[in-house]
Amino acid sequence: MCVCIDSVAVLQELISLLEQSESETDKILVLKSMGNSGCKELILPIKSIIDDKRQPLVVRTQAVFALRKMAKPFDKLVCVLIQKYRDS
Repeated sequence: MCVCIDSVAVLQELISLLEQSESETDKILVLKSMGNSGCKELILPIKSIIDDKRQPLVVRTQAVFALRKMAKPFDKLVCVLIQKYRDS
């Protein structure tokens, strides 16, 4: 659960940064921030990176790590991560 006063604006900014980032390094940093936030609202944007075969493997792997940090309260998410990992 997000505890930020203006969490919606922060989440939107993270999603925007992820979509606009051009370098692998920037995308990885944003994904790490998303994972550290633990906000379930970020699962879909992170999952879209995992599903995007055009993304470099290192970026997609970092997206898996970001979701892994959120997986404890979301048991079904673990199954999705395992399947995506096997498909890569």
